[in-house]
Amino acid sequence: MGQGVSCPLIPYSLSFLTPNIMAKKKAARIIIALACTQCKERNYTTTKNRTNDPGRLELSKYCPRCKRHTLHRETK
Repeated sequence: MGQGVSCPLIPYSLSFLTPNIMAKKKAARIIIALACTQCKERNYTTTKNRTNDPGRLELSKYCPRCKRHTLHRETK
C-alpha cells in the first residue's frame, strides 16, 4: 500500500506499516585500544567520543610488563 491511501473505513493512513528505510549514523562512541609507548604492548581498552576527541588519546596508565606508570597511546 502506498502512503496516504484513504479508505472510508480507515480514517488514517497506513504509512506506519511501511518500513522506515534511512541510513544509520556512525556511532559517536567507539572502542579503542591503548598501547604502552615503551614496550608497545596493548594493555587497556576504553571508549572515546569521536566528535569530542578527534585526535589520538594519550593517558598515563600502569603497564604490567614495564612494572611502572607509562604513557599509553591510542592504537587502531
